[in-house]
Amino acid sequence: MSLMGTPAFAQGAAAVRVDPSTSSVQANNTTNVAIKADNISNLIAFELHLSFNPSILEVTGLSNGGFVAADFVAQNVFDNAAGTIDYAVAQMNRPPAQGSGTLLNITFRAKAEGSSTVTTRATPAAPSGLILSDANGMAISASWAAGTIDVGTSTSVTNTPASTFTPAPTSVTTTPTNPSNPTATPAATLCEDDDSCPPSTATPTAAATNTPTPITHTPTNTFTSTSTYTPTFTPTPIPNPSDVLGIHIVRWGEWLYCIGRAYGVSPWAIAKTNGIWWPYIIFPYQKLTIPNVPWIPVTPGRVCKAQFTRPAPTPIPPTPNPVTPVVTVVPTATPTVTPTVAANTPLPSCRAIYIVRAGDTLFRIAMRYGTNYMELARVNGIPNPRLIYPGQQLCIP
Repeated sequence: MSLMGTPAFAQGAAAVRVDPSTSSVQANNTTNVAIKADNISNLIAFELHLSFNPSILEVTGLSNGGFVAADFVAQNVFDNAAGTIDYAVAQMNRPPAQGSGTLLNITFRAKAEGSSTVTTRATPAAPSGLILSDANGMAISASWAAGTIDVGTSTSVTNTPASTFTPAPTSVTTTPTNPSNPTATPAATLCEDDDSCPPSTATPTAAATNTPTPITHTPTNTFTSTSTYTPTFTPTPIPNPSDVLGIHIVRWGEWLYCIGRAYGVSPWAIAKTNGIWWPYIIFPYQKLTIPNVPWIPVTPGRVCKAQFTRPAPTPIPPTPNPVTPVVTVVPTATPTVTPTVAANTPLPSCRAIYIVRAGDTLFRIAMRYGTNYMELARVNGIPNPRLIYPGQQLCIP
């Protein structure tokens, strides 16, 4: 069982896409793409599982797009070795998102030449790689459009000539300036290397060889790739007893939404308090701590059977007024002291109500209130004094 019930497909032409669908970037540079939603109604949560080519791209940052507020972050990780992105958020106590907007912004760094597709990938919890949830916990049907990032040649490379260039020899036709003196220096007539050149009358000069010196360009700004980034997630601390309404034991067919309606408590707060992350699967006989976080407004839907009522404030017993005994003196008899006691004075059965915290034992609680742990177990109907659980309410006799 999970937070969401049976999928409902009545959202029209809803779509989720990579924007821009095609983009280009040079190696060692960065580019930004967005995951956008179009024609969406009543959206309060979404889950994305994406893939890319890790030999061509790497992720340097993820940020929420703002269309759905990240009040509750279930996943926010990426793995540059595997080429995966996992992102899931939900908003609490806000109006659902309507229309079109940006779900997620992704910053990529181009590592090498090539082309990489950014698309969804299947997971056990999300076979399509994309889940959209409405305010009733029902799935929203939407189409998906992938994107492509093309990486071109980087300008920060070593430039080495492929070969040594040797120009072709220039053809020269000589005509003596003094016919009577054949040894005189002739005047040179240059001829292009085409059909106008005489085939055999040219006297070539020595071939010139141009050997350029290879030039190596070393970029001054060297980018060093960091290791795979996995943000740490700090678990929600156990709430104070004053913030707990009670304990609910999950029954067959129940999910967080119907349990939240039973007590008027936000299902997202129940998930966060009990450390239940996306896709919010709960099990029969699981004990859930119900926090004191109102669900405003409560969306219509199935209501689970409540297992407890909100505890009323423990009344403080009134301090009895001191009773002054009335002494009647009989001259011939021993004086008799007759105390006057107020009639029908109620004796409270519980001095206080204590809510068990993690690490508590019945023995320590009894010592704290100056009573016997066996008596504490008897009053509260606990057959095994060693077995108590966080959130349990104890009557202190």
